[in-house]
Amino acid sequence: DGTLIKPSINFKARILSPRFLGSDISPITLKGNINSKTANLYEISQSANSLLGRLKVDISKNSMPYSMFFTANKFDIRSLGTSFFYKDPRNYAYLDGELNLSGSLDNFWGSKGYLNIDNIQTKLIRDKNIDWTTYSMKSEKPIKIDISSDGWNFSNGQILTISGDESTFEISTYENKLPKQVGISIFSEFNAKILKNFIPGVDSSKGHILTKINTSGNIQD
Repeated sequence: DGTLIKPSINFKARILSPRFLGSDISPITLKGNINSKTANLYEISQSANSLLGRLKVDISKNSMPYSMFFTANKFDIRSLGTSFFYKDPRNYAYLDGELNLSGSLDNFWGSKGYLNIDNIQTKLIRDKNIDWTTYSMKSEKPIKIDISSDGWNFSNGQILTISGDESTFEISTYENKLPKQVGISIFSEFNAKILKNFIPGVDSSKGHILTKINTSGNIQD
């Protein structure tokens, strides 16, 4: 489409074997248009629309202003669990949520928007001799991450809580101003009896194990 001076190209592409953090993920379909002013990916989809979104970039300006919007419906996030988690096809981890972001690509961390995490669910299966055990966890309530030049932080001091079989994880943020400064707190509690299914040589254990990790300060330092 367009003219020889100002051409406009419509395209459709499919990434058949994408990988993320070492894990194979479902094919990704891209539909879009490129002209002298904008690169417009008006449809980015994956696996029966488990991920669906769009991305538009103004390529006529050096700052490259952009806007993006994505929705996730049971979007596969097993890759975040490393090979320990994703190498067994019986395991699953998925996310429901929404991302809305705009700004300039030359200053991505100054972008504004939000990330809604509506639901996270996971299932981990561990084999033990001739038996196997299932561990399931899910987020307790939806949360929102506010995104601005002030950082990526949970809205109104919210805490992301993921709980399930004998375990609880909590993640909170404070002055988390990426990429220069990090402020993340992680708390976990789990029943020690589950260790026998994860650590070879451990036949039994009792009690509860509590862990708290605070990461803060200037990343460059």
